[in-house]
Amino acid sequence: MMKINFGGSDEEVPFADKGKSKVWVFGVLFDGTSSYRKGSRYGPEAIRKASSETEIYDMVTGKEIFSKPGIFDDGDIEIKDSKDVREEVKKKVQEILSKGKVPLMLGGEHTITAGAVEAVKEEYDDVVVVNFDAHGDLRDKWFDEKLEMSKDSHSCVMRRVVELIGKENLIELGIREVSKEEVLKFKSVMIESLEIRKDLEEVKKRLEKFVEGKNVYLTIDIDAFDVPGTGTPQPGGIDYYDALELISGLKKAKKVVGLDLVEVAPVPETNYTEAFAAKLLFQTVAILEGKI
Repeated sequence: MMKINFGGSDEEVPFADKGKSKVWVFGVLFDGTSSYRKGSRYGPEAIRKASSETEIYDMVTGKEIFSKPGIFDDGDIEIKDSKDVREEVKKKVQEILSKGKVPLMLGGEHTITAGAVEAVKEEYDDVVVVNFDAHGDLRDKWFDEKLEMSKDSHSCVMRRVVELIGKENLIELGIREVSKEEVLKFKSVMIESLEIRKDLEEVKKRLEKFVEGKNVYLTIDIDAFDVPGTGTPQPGGIDYYDALELISGLKKAKKVVGLDLVEVAPVPETNYTEAFAAKLLFQTVAILEGKI
C-alpha cells in the first residue's frame, strides 16, 4: 500500500524535500486521558488522508506551501502512558528544532502541546502561546487514563503551559466551556467565541498587540469549531473565515516557532472534520509563510 504523507504520497508531492522544507510534520498517537470520546490517536492518519485530497494551491494567498516554505512529513510517535507524553514530545520537538526546522504536530489529544511548548521555550526567548479552543484546559488536575486525578490530563494542558511561560503569555480564542475555578483564575486570558462573533476586528487588534514582536507557538484544538469528529464537541464555534482572519494577525509576530492541530477524532459517518483540519493547516501555513 502506498504511504500517505501530509499532502499526499511521495509521488504526489515530490518536492516536499527533507532538507529544503522549513516545516516538519509529525503525528502523536495518544488519546489516553480523553474524558468523553476517545479516537484522536487516529487523527494524524485521518488528517494525512484528507490532506492528500486537498489542493496544495491556496486561492486565498496564491501560494503552494509544499514548495515554499516546504513541508516534510517525519512520521509518528506513539505514546502509551500520559506520564511519558510531555518528555517524549519535548524530545521530538527538540530534534526538529536542532535541525533549524519548524515543528507542525498532529494530534492526538491536547495533552501533547505542553511538551512542544517546553521545547520551544528552551530554544527561543519571548515565547507566547495562542490557543484556539472551546475549553480553557486550565484545571490543575483532572482524570487520567487510570481514572486518577492527574496533572497530565488533557483538561490541564494550558495550566501546564502557564507554568512554563506565565499567564501573561497565553491567549485563548473561542472559549465557551470552562469551570468556575478556571474563570476566577484565568478569565483575563480567555476570549469567548461570542466576543469574536460580535467584534472580530477588535479581537484581531487585541491578538496583534499580544503577539507583536514575539515568538509565537500556535495550538489549534479542532473543537474551537463546529465539527463532529472530536472528543468533546461544543456548539457555538468560531467561523472558519473568522479564524483565518485572526490567524493573519499572527503576521505581527517576530516568528512562528511551532504549531499543532489536535483533538481530531474521526467518526465513520463523515470525513468532514479531518478535511476541515487539513484545509485549515494548509491555509494557516500559507498565511504565515513569511513568519515561518
